[in-house]
Amino acid sequence: MLKSYIAFDIETTGLDPLENEIIEIGALKVRDGKVAERFMEFIRPLSPISPMITNLTGITNEMVSGARDRSRVVSDFLDFCEDDVLIGHNVIFDYSFVK
Repeated sequence: MLKSYIAFDIETTGLDPLENEIIEIGALKVRDGKVAERFMEFIRPLSPISPMITNLTGITNEMVSGARDRSRVVSDFLDFCEDDVLIGHNVIFDYSFVK
């Protein structure tokens, strides 16, 4: 059984990684089956978050207004992940935005 990994999820402004943006990354670093560290950060999008996305995610424009830009947050997230195994729900979708 896998005991060390990163469980992560992202929230986005839509479904297309070429047109939409990540607005939040959340991750848990698990070591020996226990949460060792957390990474949770909003990302300031270039375009406003639509009411539909706010209804779906609960994330408002106000919540991301003071957030850092995507490149810095994603870089810090990748540093957080190191060489660990990544797991999550709908990982192919999430990874398409992160890469």
